[in-house]
Amino acid sequence: MDERMRLHQQIAHENFSSDTKNSPDIINLVTSYIIEVTQKELWVPLYIEFLANSHRSEEMKNRMSGMYEAWRGMLVQIIDKLREENVIQSKLPSDLLATTIIAIFDGFNIQHQQDNTIEVRKQIQVVSELLFMDEINCS
Repeated sequence: MDERMRLHQQIAHENFSSDTKNSPDIINLVTSYIIEVTQKELWVPLYIEFLANSHRSEEMKNRMSGMYEAWRGMLVQIIDKLREENVIQSKLPSDLLATTIIAIFDGFNIQHQQDNTIEVRKQIQVVSELLFMDEINCS
């Protein structure tokens, strides 16, 4: 699992942190890549199994935490770059946006594992709208 995650993170970092990409397209590319990766190779059942084991093994918990930390770090870099270019309008902190994007995809993947009628690409719309919101009133 660790090797596969490092490979995906390296691919994502090389492809989505590049200055050669058109910034507005990066959001679609990143979210499409996340969807593609999670739909291949029985990733979701394997992931759920690792999550279950992370509560029984401190080593597994640390590895899963490291995986999330790496994904958040990559997303924060992308969000910060897009914010500098005035592509993202959200005033929410980058780390909160990154955590929320990951949570959206984790939740979707768990649901999709049980109900494949859920439309995969609609998650991209949710993420895009979250990033482009000017402000959110939580009260």
